[in-house]
Amino acid sequence: MATTTVSNQTQELNEDRLIRFHHSFADYGHIIVSRFRDNRTREIIGHIYTEVDGDELRYISTGRTGKELFSPTTDFNEVEVKFERYARLLALHQKAQEHVERLNKNNYSQSKNLTTMKTTTKNPEQPKTKFNQLIFTEYEKATKDGHFITVGDSYHNTIGRIYKNFNEETKKFEYTSLDHAGNPLGKSEKLWELKKEFTNNRELLLEQAHQRRIESKAQAKQTTNQPQPAKTEKQPEAKPQEKTTEKVNTPAVGNKSRQEEREHELEDLRGERENDDRGDMDMDR
Repeated sequence: MATTTVSNQTQELNEDRLIRFHHSFADYGHIIVSRFRDNRTREIIGHIYTEVDGDELRYISTGRTGKELFSPTTDFNEVEVKFERYARLLALHQKAQEHVERLNKNNYSQSKNLTTMKTTTKNPEQPKTKFNQLIFTEYEKATKDGHFITVGDSYHNTIGRIYKNFNEETKKFEYTSLDHAGNPLGKSEKLWELKKEFTNNRELLLEQAHQRRIESKAQAKQTTNQPQPAKTEKQPEAKPQEKTTEKVNTPAVGNKSRQEEREHELEDLRGERENDDRGDMDMDR
């Protein structure tokens, strides 16, 4: 019955178009509150967490950073009225801030026109200061280990993490918060309590993250400035000398003399044969 009452009331508020209530994808008991700007864009201004107390629902209202805005109540109409008033205050504050910015811009342009004839040295523009703050990043689906919220700062430093797991004994979800190094910080069945713990220790957590950021930068700079060993140039390896096989033309020593000896031997043989023939002929006579 309580859930249908909340959904009916949120539907009526959607028609009013001043603020909008919608349930979170990760936790149906978590309601996100948004307001409509003048240009019809939406801006998240707070969160509502529901607690079951018997047959009643208790609503805990917090701001965008997790800081509790109103006292817990069981009347959703009271939460609606307070958030409407809060949205109007934010709209008035935004308009006043825009008006001041326009005045500063006009005053700057007028003073600039009056000093155009003066020759002054141009001062370098000072960098804009960035205000560090806690940022709760909630994911639509939790991971296998239950991680669904990352707590960081404006410089993308991780402050901590929040995990959600279902307890089979109590049949309820339990939330556990860890710091940046994975050390446990707190455990509760109420998510807003863990967020409030981060918010209460905001200054300390942001300062610690800032110091870690400075140390990491110094360590990276020290690593960059360390002298690296000089590269030794490799000497070109000497190519092995190719073995040249030269053909040595050795003269045929004694070939000519042997040939001459043979010719002499043949002549001698011919001479002996002729002498034998002549002897035979003489004997016939």
